[in-house]
Amino acid sequence: MVAGTPKTAAGLRNVVSAIQAGQWAHAISLCEALLESEPELVDAHYYLAAIHQHRGDADAAIRCYRQVVHLNGTHTGALNNLGTLLEEKGDLDGAATYYAAAVQSAPNDVLANYNHGRLLRRAGSPADAIRHLELASRGDPGNPTILRELALCAKSLGQLTDAMNAIQMAIGRAPTDPELHNLHGNILQAQGKLGAALDAYQKSLALKPDLANTYNNAGTALIARGDVTQALEYYRKALELRPGWPEAQSNILLAENYITEDARRLYELHRTYRATPPESLHPAPPAIPRKRGKIRVGYISPDFRFHSVTHFMRGLISQHDSNKFDIICFSDTATEDAMTMELKGYASEWHQIYGQSNEMVAKRIRQSGIDILVDLAGHTACNRLPVFALQAAPVQASYLGYPNTTGVPEIQYRITDGWTDPPGLTDAYHTETLIRLPRCFLSYTAPHDSPEPGSPPGNETVMITFGSFNVIAKISPQCIEAWCQILTRVPASRLLLKSAGLQDDETQKRLLARFTRHGIAAERIILAPRSPDFRSHMERYGDVDIALDTYPYNGTTTTCEALWMGVPVVTIRGTRHASRVSATLLEHTGLQYLAANSIQEYTDIAVSLANSPEQLLDIRKTTRRKMQNGPLCDSTSLARAIESAYLSMLDA
Repeated sequence: MVAGTPKTAAGLRNVVSAIQAGQWAHAISLCEALLESEPELVDAHYYLAAIHQHRGDADAAIRCYRQVVHLNGTHTGALNNLGTLLEEKGDLDGAATYYAAAVQSAPNDVLANYNHGRLLRRAGSPADAIRHLELASRGDPGNPTILRELALCAKSLGQLTDAMNAIQMAIGRAPTDPELHNLHGNILQAQGKLGAALDAYQKSLALKPDLANTYNNAGTALIARGDVTQALEYYRKALELRPGWPEAQSNILLAENYITEDARRLYELHRTYRATPPESLHPAPPAIPRKRGKIRVGYISPDFRFHSVTHFMRGLISQHDSNKFDIICFSDTATEDAMTMELKGYASEWHQIYGQSNEMVAKRIRQSGIDILVDLAGHTACNRLPVFALQAAPVQASYLGYPNTTGVPEIQYRITDGWTDPPGLTDAYHTETLIRLPRCFLSYTAPHDSPEPGSPPGNETVMITFGSFNVIAKISPQCIEAWCQILTRVPASRLLLKSAGLQDDETQKRLLARFTRHGIAAERIILAPRSPDFRSHMERYGDVDIALDTYPYNGTTTTCEALWMGVPVVTIRGTRHASRVSATLLEHTGLQYLAANSIQEYTDIAVSLANSPEQLLDIRKTTRRKMQNGPLCDSTSLARAIESAYLSMLDA
């Protein structure tokens, strides 16, 4: 019922006057008086809800708005506001229901379409979001807030031209909005235009010098360019501006792995990590694992898509014993692809958690009855370590995605092996107990469309091509020095470097300068950007005779890819996990003689290989078969070993 009588209309006008005067208590009294005589007066319920919302009493506002909707199911304002309040409380499903109802009640309403589109984007459905955001934009052309959301959707779908058009239009309308320049930088970074991205971030900071997000994003661009030391300065500034921010903390720790070999220093840094769960929400006490029935293992990752992690997880998930284990995947993936669909087919249950708060994810995991929760990201991008800090499962472990301790006390175990983490070498530098598998800690599954290995290119050109396809941040000063020594000792040679960051001209110049300072002519360095698809990426290994691993942070996926294509990988065996992975992979492929114990030995092995064309040909012909027939591609053996480890965790 809406205002019908003169007395009711006058009473509502008094409510509005009280609200406009900021007399909130009086306005509430007036609403309650009206409702006492007319309990179904929709406008009074609505004003009362709005007052509670303004005063920050979300629960009271939700109750009142729900009464409005009960009385008038097409009240667009109440539906919109209910969605907003539930979204703020982290109830994305509830918010989506009300936003959708608001759109249904008013299909062209700008706010309803904007809210629904924005939430769909947050929930990982950017394609659906665009339809609503475009409707909102038609109703309010040029609105920079709507254009920003359209840019975010297009970016997450990889439609970078559309994203750029939208953000440039938004900046044209609101040139002094620092968040728009920040997003402009993110889109430029996604295009590989790192120098331009950093310029956009500087514009953002010039407008708002205390924007922690912008410092964090600039740090990521600097990492992509290989400027790890400067990136750390930006990450630390972000953390200074936003104390306790888990994302900035994780970025600092990941960056330190690129340049620091000192395991003790890295350990102390990781111990400072705090996931900072809200003070109002304490971790739930660990539940008692079930003693009967199937064991429920939860895997949580932002990378259940075509990503390095899935080259190793798809085999494991597909080979778990379904008679003894239920595999539940919690996917934090923004945009799903064919790999996501394949992984879904292997899982007992699949939960999409993208956009949900850490508290909601932890609650969902507890409700799923997970016995063992396994983190696959560590301190890499978009991790959910705060969920583990909330003790989402009784037993929690870290595996695969990060080459170091997490520093999270609630994660009890880390799965590794005795080659990458020999007993006694790294135990003291982990907050977790190390669980060493009796075999290599991972297995590699090459994508279905991998090309066959060809002949070593040097056999035909009489020019040896060394190569590294690792990210630029891993190319440490030690790498540059060793690679320059190798190129000097093998005059008829060149070095092919391939990385996503090399799309950027300024990044190329900076990297080439690092070689010319050591006397290596720029003509001997070939720089290649990211390939358009996986097959062409793997085909590029056909241009490489010998792969040179990075140090102190080895390759993992790149090492497996090179070996799969028959390219020998020369590595240095260090003193911590990140600097021992490639040596472990070589050990399990019968190529352990390619792992050096010093930089001098590393250069000697590379030079010796360059002068051994018959050995290069033999490695090219035989390595893929060795991988296929050995533990490195034996996902079944890995599944049994990890399942045994899970049982030992539950029995501890």
